[in-house]
Amino acid sequence: MGACFFFIASGVIAQNVSLSNNALGTSMDRRLLEQEVAPIRSRAELQEYLKFMPAQSPLKYLSPSNRERFLNSLVFSESGLASYSYQDLEMELNALEAYKVLSLFGQQATVALIPGLRQSDGFSKAIMSSVDSREPVNAISGEYRPDASKDPDYPDYPDYACVAKATCGQSMGKICIGANC
Repeated sequence: MGACFFFIASGVIAQNVSLSNNALGTSMDRRLLEQEVAPIRSRAELQEYLKFMPAQSPLKYLSPSNRERFLNSLVFSESGLASYSYQDLEMELNALEAYKVLSLFGQQATVALIPGLRQSDGFSKAIMSSVDSREPVNAISGEYRPDASKDPDYPDYPDYACVAKATCGQSMGKICIGANC
């Protein structure tokens, strides 16, 4: 009976996150899928994760004080992580480690927007090479900014934070996830 229930539940989950073959390649669908399967999508899920944090959690890459400061910087909306401070990630981690931390929130694509991450291995270099995909237009101010993300369907804004629903305000050392703010 338990196996049957699991099979039925698996079918429902597969239906909820299934994407057409044509749509699977779009960056928006990839970002939505990454966010959907992320273990932490709210402050409540973060608190639950921290209670039972796995021994190999990527959050343990950060020193205790920097981890606490990073976690306190997180802003969640009903859509998921809306902004975070990247300063502690930049200070202590390489690009691959930062990618793993942000994958807990389904926001690993924003790693390429973090300046100064070490690229001490091939994976880190590959992650940061996506920096070239940035768009020179800042949709918030209408000014050209070489560090705004390129994806018009899923914009992210470095040195901005989510300050209110649908409002990213300038804030050094933070990234506002436009689709979630």
